Amino acid sequence: MNFKIFKSLLLIVITLMINMPLLYSENDNGSSSDKVNTVTTAVPFLMITPDARAGGMGDAGVSSLPDVFSMHWNPAKYVFMESQFGAALSYTPWLRNIIDDINLAYLTGYKRLDRHQV
Repeated sequence: MNFKIFKSLLLIVITLMINMPLLYSENDNGSSSDKVNTVTTAVPFLMITPDARAGGMGDAGVSSLPDVFSMHWNPAKYVFMESQFGAALSYTPWLRNIIDDINLAYLTGYKRLDRHQV
C-alpha cells in the first residue's frame, strides 16, 4: 500500500474517531421523555454508613477513633482497640417509603489475638 494512501486513510479514521461523540450526541429539544436517568453507581447501598456515629460526622469514619464498625472504614484501626472482643449489629430500613421489606443489616465483630493482631 502506498504511504500517501495509508496516511490519508489514517487521517480520515482519526478525524471520524474524534468527531464520533458529536455525531451521536443527544439533541436537546425540550422533551423530557427522550432523556434517560441513569444510576451513576453500580451498588449505591455501599455508600450507606453502618454506624450512627460516623454518619453524624458526615461519613468521616476513617479519621475517627477505633470502634466496632472500623471494618467498614479502616480495618487497620482494630489494632488500637483496648478491649479483647467486640461485636455489633446495625439495622437500616432502606427505601422504606417505596417498599417495606428492603433493609440493610450489618453484623461485625473482632477478637484480639495478641498485641499486634486482631
